[in-house]
Amino acid sequence: MLNPISIGLEAVAGEQIGRDPRRMNADELSALGHAPSPVLDIIRAKCADCCGGSAAEARKCVATSCALWPYRTGGNPFRAKRSLTDDQKAALRDRLKVPA
Repeated sequence: MLNPISIGLEAVAGEQIGRDPRRMNADELSALGHAPSPVLDIIRAKCADCCGGSAAEARKCVATSCALWPYRTGGNPFRAKRSLTDDQKAALRDRLKVPA
């Protein structure tokens, strides 16, 4: 059985480096403890980690020069807000109704 950590490493010029995850399959990534997740959730988790594990502190973060700062609350502020027509709102309400 392979050591899971060695799955993520390769030797280049006699030096161990991390493999390119784009060239790894799902089983290899899974063996390293990684699971598919939405990117914004991953960013939010990293921000909480940076703030001592506290989501509340991540929301208060003042490190505005950090590349992740705009995404720290789990949303993409650059994505245009979705506006629905009255017909679309009615269709959504109908879809969400619980059958009697």
